[in-house]
Amino acid sequence: MIHHLLVDGVSWRVLLEDIQVAYSQLVQNQAVKLAAKTTAFQQWAGQLQSYAQSEEVVKQLPYWLAQTDHLFHNLPTDHQTGANTASSVEHVRQALNREETRALLEDVPPAFHTQINDVLLTALALTLLPWSGNRALFVNLESHGREYLQPGMDLSRSVAGSPAYIHCCWTCGTGRDATADRFEADQRAVAPGATFRHWLWALRYLYQPDESLPAEQRATLEQLRTLPCAQLSFNYLGQFDQVIQSDGIFGEAAESSGMSQYENNLRVHLLDITASIVDGGFAIDWAYSTAHHEAKTIERLANNFIQRVRQIIVLCQDLQNSGYTPSDFPLACMTQEQIDRLLGNNRNVESVYRCRPCSRVCCSIVSMSQSAATILSRPALALMVH
Repeated sequence: MIHHLLVDGVSWRVLLEDIQVAYSQLVQNQAVKLAAKTTAFQQWAGQLQSYAQSEEVVKQLPYWLAQTDHLFHNLPTDHQTGANTASSVEHVRQALNREETRALLEDVPPAFHTQINDVLLTALALTLLPWSGNRALFVNLESHGREYLQPGMDLSRSVAGSPAYIHCCWTCGTGRDATADRFEADQRAVAPGATFRHWLWALRYLYQPDESLPAEQRATLEQLRTLPCAQLSFNYLGQFDQVIQSDGIFGEAAESSGMSQYENNLRVHLLDITASIVDGGFAIDWAYSTAHHEAKTIERLANNFIQRVRQIIVLCQDLQNSGYTPSDFPLACMTQEQIDRLLGNNRNVESVYRCRPCSRVCCSIVSMSQSAATILSRPALALMVH
């Protein structure tokens, strides 16, 4: 048993792979030879501390404070019969079958140029917002936290406990099911945390303001540090089938590992939602406190969530339902209206770039030539002049 402070889900992938490789080599009377070491966690942590003091981090203050424009709402509870402790936790689990999981992984992302996280968070928002009666949902989105702070830094095989939380505010209007996944993906993409997930964490906990910082910015920073904590966490762990191989020496244990925390520990969130792909099937676990929620409430939410995921799968399998958002083509600086008009339901667009003056002249010449139709009909090349 290893504490989560020392290893995370990514670390387990590295450790299990190394143990299996070493075991196989020893069985064959070979010298143990593992993959090369990558950047040490201590070095990465030092870089993060230095980065937290940089001007680039301070520039993110306005964005994160804008999240307070939505009034923070507590999640509904059925009752409060005690403290939200580890011993009061129960679980509700739901799953998709293998064919549904295949569709989720392969058919859904190309439709709206999204990641699995975007789809799952969309289904979560469409499930919890009607239940809460609010227009905004505050979520602590957990990630592996292994961001590259400088060139040459490699954390792919670094063993450490480095998860990070992105404090997200998800909003969704009514009657938007058909485009909700596209809408949610755009909200996530415009956040600075979409490219560097430690900005908020660095600002809130690591940044140490000095006297040279203007009084207004110091006050803003203090306001950020007093933001309420989300009562909901979400963590998509990825495909564990890639960790525990069918022909490997490890397999999933049938027995329970027991409690991972001291029974009287107070939980941070009311709901901890964890999803993963295991044995070819998508599974999701809802952890809740019986001191605050009835089992039937969480079961209803879990059922609604899995139905939302199924609806999104069906939606994306229809070739008439597809599209992109401005965040998919940041270099093009296009509006949603322009993207819908130019691309429509085309799922085969990799990138869109704005034409420079010289390029516009070349495109005009090509469009007037007899070979224009041949050039424009090639799947590998699409010229759009506007």
